[in-house]
Amino acid sequence: MPPTTTNNGEKPFVSSTTKAHLSATRFADLDISPLTKQAIATVLRFENCTAVQEQTLPVILEGGDVIAKAKTGTGKTIAFLLPTIERLIASEPSGRFVDALAISPTRELASQIQKECEQLITFLKPKLSTLVVFGGTNVQADVRAFRSRVPNVLVATPGRLIDLMTNHN
Repeated sequence: MPPTTTNNGEKPFVSSTTKAHLSATRFADLDISPLTKQAIATVLRFENCTAVQEQTLPVILEGGDVIAKAKTGTGKTIAFLLPTIERLIASEPSGRFVDALAISPTRELASQIQKECEQLITFLKPKLSTLVVFGGTNVQADVRAFRSRVPNVLVATPGRLIDLMTNHN
């Protein structure tokens, strides 16, 4: 059974769904940046990977492609965000272009993705930034946010993304 505390002695946050899917692989043992490990341990308070993370992270971190299917709450968002963040750390983002785009079918999922991304980059700010855009909000506020600082990671719903690309470029 995986340990029940993080490296700093705090109890990790683990939903009941996620707990059932934990593996023995520890984030601390992955070949990822120390600042990402720090965010995972202290902000997200995760110690062990879930089964989907254990299976996909090594492949994606090596540059491979993955299609994964898993239940809600099993860690798919971190499974694709973590390698994205690692690739951004390894490159030198210009700050002139969006480096990564996550397209979400719903506002709720877009917000969740952006929140987890913000948590992963806690110790990488201001070098890296994120922005979430979706319909039902003031599009001009999105345009202003985008123009004030082009995000490294843009999370968007399809409709708002198309609107921004066609009407506000």
